[in-house]
Amino acid sequence: GSSEPAVVQYEMSVMESPFHSHPLVQVDALVTYRDYNGVWVCDVCRRVSSQTGGRFPYHCVTCSFDLCEECYSVVNVFHPLHHHPLTKSLGSKVYAGRAWGCDHCRRMMPGDWTYRCALCNFDLCDRCFHSFSHPLHEHPLLFADTRIVYQRYGGGKWFCDHCKMSSSRSGAHISHHCPKCRFDLCHNCTTSRRHHLHPHELLLANSHVVYSSQLYNGQWFCDNCKRSSRSTGDYYMWHCQECQFDLCMGCISLPPPPRPRRLESQLQLPKQPDVTASGGDIPHNGMQEGMAQPPDGSDDASQCVVCMDHVRNAGIIHGDTSHVVCCLDCARTLKDSGQPCPICRRKIDLVVQQFTS
Repeated sequence: GSSEPAVVQYEMSVMESPFHSHPLVQVDALVTYRDYNGVWVCDVCRRVSSQTGGRFPYHCVTCSFDLCEECYSVVNVFHPLHHHPLTKSLGSKVYAGRAWGCDHCRRMMPGDWTYRCALCNFDLCDRCFHSFSHPLHEHPLLFADTRIVYQRYGGGKWFCDHCKMSSSRSGAHISHHCPKCRFDLCHNCTTSRRHHLHPHELLLANSHVVYSSQLYNGQWFCDNCKRSSRSTGDYYMWHCQECQFDLCMGCISLPPPPRPRRLESQLQLPKQPDVTASGGDIPHNGMQEGMAQPPDGSDDASQCVVCMDHVRNAGIIHGDTSHVVCCLDCARTLKDSGQPCPICRRKIDLVVQQFTS
């Protein structure tokens, strides 16, 4: 006999789905996708037919939209942000093109999908519905209404498992909740922050979560002071998920460096010079008349005009011109603090290191 599977004449019945605006029919993929050897992709979960194990997709004859059996069957789901089951639907279909918003994050038109309770007109966007990871806990977390999750505990009373702040003090009833082990984090403990020692955002983290492999076994060291957890015994740090940079609790409290001394007094910069109002060209030496000149009497013409200690090795770029009057550290400090170019007072767009041969 033939080794090819027999083609099934599947009875086509029209069905509705919250995932699609057109009617769907269940078809035999060996017929509908004969040119692809019966292989097809679910347009919701994006899995191919070999992963879903489905030969009979729910198919739209109008636009070739396909649903696997699992996505077609999952309609009502529960979420700890709402009392009633939610139905995943296309926002454009439910609201017929009208604007809609997420009842948790309050964003308007936050995406294509809504998890909706038609009984009380409640909507969750895709981002607020799904779980997410955080370096303070080993399991995925969900946004949760503690008045629902902990209803029998004094009407939703709870406390953050990291900072121990209770809801009676904070007044908050939304937590970052682990349904597996009833672990909760407050908003403050999950919020990222910036620090002058690192360009990326940092999150409060547990090293036993971040460095849980046998290679590290929760051990880590601060990338600023170089102290290790073996010496400090501290397993909490501020962690960069982008490049694995870590700061200890002591270094995160360090203030930013002071502004360069003698900046204004050395240069005697004018208040508000207008570079472009006159319409004239900037002279060949890169300075307009009346603009600040480097200090006279300098022993070294290559000396930084700000700190007067280091060699000028930074190009301060503004538009299509640049000035080389500072060391790299001082130039970066000028840009980070919002100061203009010391020579022409134009806004600093970029600072680059200069090399001379």
